[in-house]
Amino acid sequence: MYEGETATIGVQSVPDGYSTSDLVYTSESVSVCTVSGTTVTAVGGGSTLVRISTSDGKFSVTIGVAVLESYNDTSGFTPLE
Repeated sequence: MYEGETATIGVQSVPDGYSTSDLVYTSESVSVCTVSGTTVTAVGGGSTLVRISTSDGKFSVTIGVAVLESYNDTSGFTPLE
């Protein structure tokens, strides 16, 4: 992902007795990405983990998120084509 982009976390299954509304999404580093519901927003360059857990904390899984900083070429060179 690049800074400013968003992505949606897809959920394929949940533990027995739970529904997708029982899931809580948290980012370990909000300076890299934020999470609102299933939407991840890239904030700044780096990498972090997003934890998806049941509201009672009995089950959880983590996914890695890498955010690339936007590149601003100030060299004055023209790219080869």
